[in-house]
Amino acid sequence: MVFESPGWINGDGSVSAFSFGGGSGFISQTLQSADARAWLRQEAVETIYKILKRETHRLDELDAESRLVHGDFNPTNILIHQGVVSGVLDWEFCHSGTPYMDIGNLLRNTDPEFHDQIKLGLETGGMSLPGDWKERAELVDLGSHLEFLTSDRSESFKRRCVAGIHRFIKRFNGGFTV
Repeated sequence: MVFESPGWINGDGSVSAFSFGGGSGFISQTLQSADARAWLRQEAVETIYKILKRETHRLDELDAESRLVHGDFNPTNILIHQGVVSGVLDWEFCHSGTPYMDIGNLLRNTDPEFHDQIKLGLETGGMSLPGDWKERAELVDLGSHLEFLTSDRSESFKRRCVAGIHRFIKRFNGGFTV
């Protein structure tokens, strides 16, 4: 489903713009929070800002998309019956935006050995994936990792998020960690 613009889907089907200004704006805003900074070293924050600047073109393109997004698309919200998806649960975070949010969430919560099957399923479902589809998903998913650092989730969960952020930095920073 495609909407006229990205944002929250209202009861009447209209869309209200996000207040956080798209993916890159949300990531920047979250990086400024004291909670996220308490979990990340300053060098990591600075490196993420550099990556965002370098990836502006890709993030702008993703921010302009306006398709139906589940918002919490992971294996625990997908019902499978006889090897076929029979339902998707928990639509409370659905909105209009980039499908790479759902793809990033699914990749993060699925063993990498199944990523080729996810790609096949997306393409079989009609999605034309560019060569950088995984990078697009990871860029968008960075916002989720950062947002989790500002939540009331457990410390062990937040440590896993920090590890994911460091993997992101390594991937997008030419293999260099901070």
